[in-house]
Amino acid sequence: MANNILQAHNIRVSESGERYIVLGHGMGTDQSVWNRLLPFFTGMYRVIRYDLACAGSMNPDSFDIIKYSTLDGYVDDLLNILDALGVDRCVFCGSLHIRNDWNLGFHSETSALLQAHSSLCFPKEMFAAMEANYEAWVYGTIVNTDIRSVLGQVRVPCCIIHTARDASVPLSAAEYLRNHLGGRTTLQILNTEGHLPHLSAPALTGRAICRALPR
Repeated sequence: MANNILQAHNIRVSESGERYIVLGHGMGTDQSVWNRLLPFFTGMYRVIRYDLACAGSMNPDSFDIIKYSTLDGYVDDLLNILDALGVDRCVFCGSLHIRNDWNLGFHSETSALLQAHSSLCFPKEMFAAMEANYEAWVYGTIVNTDIRSVLGQVRVPCCIIHTARDASVPLSAAEYLRNHLGGRTTLQILNTEGHLPHLSAPALTGRAICRALPR
């Protein structure tokens, strides 16, 4: 079971470092989006990278459209990966993954670094064009998820990293997260534009993440 899930999600774990950091990519990409940031963590952290079930590197036959119709399916995968690796304490850096049991188990010991790539809530008018194909279904999983009711249950320290000009997610969404997450939360605004700063501004993003990491 453990080996199967590690192979299925193309798990990569660096050899050096005493603590763990998990790098989770967003929809429409794969773990390679973090390649240019890896030098920032070398020696300090053992870096865990994995591919989401919707990544192009994954076997499409294994994609369960019911399981992944909500973010819970992706959270289950992450929990199973960490269980398989025997990791009970880590920093998570990636898109927003929240559900009701985020604080249970090892997550009570987790520091979460969240990049504000996920929506809090999107209007239904955006869904009309999503019903015809797989890619639209995956994107619909993100924008059709309203997580506002569970934000207060997240007690781990969080740092939200957002660009000053993001055409996909407004700064007000990042500010809302900062004000409504239940634990100690900070917001770093990068003086750049774009929705994926770890690709468009890796040096700026890497330094921001390092400032937020536990010492």
